[in-house]
Amino acid sequence: MTLHLRPETAEALIALAGARGMSVEDYLEALVNDSLAEGSAPPSLSPHQWVQELHQWAESHSGLPVLADADMSRERIYADHGL
Repeated sequence: MTLHLRPETAEALIALAGARGMSVEDYLEALVNDSLAEGSAPPSLSPHQWVQELHQWAESHSGLPVLADADMSRERIYADHGL
């Protein structure tokens, strides 16, 4: 299996594994096994990491068309409902 990580994520992962005296592979396997054994989700993100992930997700959606205000009016949205 190959993982494609951002450089800063890879560096943090290497540091965490090294601090525990483990290889990255062993560290990841231990995390996954612990998560599976507990039946829980992977460790949650810190607030800062969550905000970064949210910004990356939002930026991945740039370039979507923007609707004009007139296209978002109640009358326009429900025009074909006979209201």
